[in-house]
Amino acid sequence: MDSWGLLMRRDDPLSQQASIRADDLLNIPIIISRQGMTEDFPKWLGEKQDELNIVATYDLIFNASVMVRKGLGCALGFDKLIHTGADSGLCFRPLEPGLVTPMYVIWKKYQVFTPIAEKLLDELMGRFSDAPISERLFPSI
Repeated sequence: MDSWGLLMRRDDPLSQQASIRADDLLNIPIIISRQGMTEDFPKWLGEKQDELNIVATYDLIFNASVMVRKGLGCALGFDKLIHTGADSGLCFRPLEPGLVTPMYVIWKKYQVFTPIAEKLLDELMGRFSDAPISERLFPSI
């Protein structure tokens, strides 16, 4: 499961908070993933989603991080995808209450893999094969 939160500049007033609540998002420019906007956030925000000031959408969080660095807004995204160390100028704060999304690795049923792709898949399956079936990360379609 990946946790959602707010990516912002370190000089943003919200960076002083330990977590971000829905009401904190209402008066700031928001950059949001297209998928999150339709899948995850309607449940978390409820009717407040219509009150967001969405200034941009993204498909890749790296692109959103560039906009955040330039001061165009704060990005709603997954934790640990963008470097937020002291030298980055950015920080991440989790949402409160927490919002998590399961991640999956999927492939076609009769997919032919290159040797290196097959090695990667074997490694991934080996690391997660002991997970309960309800948490299995590798469904085959």
